[in-house]
Formats: sequence, C-alpha cells, structure tokens
Amino acid sequence: MKIRTIEELQDALDREFAWRRRELTFVRSQIKDVESVQQNMLRRAGVALLYAHWEGFIKAAATYYVCHLKSKRLRNTEIINCLQAVSLKGALHNYIETKTPRDYIAAFSQLIASLGDRSTIEEQKVIPNTSNLNSDQFLDIVCALGFDVNRFSLKGTYIDKELLAVRNSIAHGEDSYPKYEDYKRLHETVSSLLEKFKDEVMLCATESKYLKLPVAQQTF
Repeated sequence: MKIRTIEELQDALDREFAWRRRELTFVRSQIKDVESVQQNMLRRAGVALLYAHWEGFIKAAATYYVCHLKSKRLRNTEIINCLQAVSLKGALHNYIETKTPRDYIAAFSQLIASLGDRSTIEEQKVIPNTSNLNSDQFLDIVCALGFDVNRFSLKGTYIDKELLAVRNSIAHGEDSYPKYEDYKRLHETVSSLLEKFKDEVMLCATESKYLKLPVAQQTF
C-alpha cells in the first residue's frame, strides 16, 4: 500500500471511517430504551460491533499513517525519538540482550551506525497482532507513532472495563446483557475516540510532527 500525499492519507482515513460509522449509526438507531428479548439481543450485537470497529479502525488508521511515513524515505536521524526506537527495534534488542563488554560495545556501535540509515518503520513493529486491543496496547500504538497520549489516556480504564470486558463475555457465550444507558454511553465514547484518533493521524501528518526539530528549537 502506498500513501504518499496528505490527500491520499485523508481519503484513506475518510473511507475507512465512513463505512464503519454507517454500520455503528444504523445499529444505534435500532436500539431503544425498552427491555425486551429483541432489544437485549441488539445491545449484545451492538457491543460486539463496537469492539470490532474499535480494533479495526485503530489498526487500519495506524497502518495508513505508517505507510505514509514509509513513503517519505526518511533517515533515522530525521525522525522523532519514538519513531527512531521503532525503526531501530532490532538493533536496540541486540544491545539490551548483550552481556559482555565486547558484545555490548559491538551492539552499541551497530546502533550508532544505524542512525544514518533509512528508517524502517514497519506495521508489525507498531501494531500488535492480537485480537484484544486493550488500553495498554492502544496506548503503545499512540506512543510508538508519537501521538499525544494525553488525548486518549483518560479513557483507558473505561475501554478495558466497559468495552473489552463486556465484549469478551459476549464472545465467550456468557449471558451478559448491557443496559440501554450503558450501551448508549459506550457507543458515544468509542465513536469519539475513533474520531479523535483519525484527527490525530491527520494532525501529525499535516504538521510533520514525525520530524525531529532542529537542536536550536528543542525544549529540554
């Protein structure tokens, strides 16, 4: 996948977001503040769909951003520290695993030499290959890409307890029936987080926040 321009990134995100929002909005419109067997079933289905689009959109949007960064063909010295860490993950691992002076001197030399290389920011270095995108994994993605953690960290506990826990109980066949107000709040929270993540991707791409500032402009 090649996403070279800001316009291509925006188009990819808009398409990804639009079809997911349509599905979520339709299901939301079918769920009423009425206790019935049908409504219980719809709320269970609604939570499962919310989780599917939570994981699906976050991973897709992060992938689009990584593809956009890869198209820039930037050197490690040009990108911010968190992206350097992602790019140099292999060299960092070798350095951490070394035990003798000769080994860690060699690993450190390799690490320093790699700073001048083209960055290798790959999706698998950023996006966890798991089926449960909990708050820790989500914030790992946010940190790895250099996004503003403060925009998302306050909802971590809510996502784990109200989305993942309920979704998992439903997926495992348990008789978990979300109340109407709980589902409504969950729908609003997840929809808001997805839109915030989409906006953060575009903000960082548009303002080139992936680039390291010149030393004179850095704050210490």
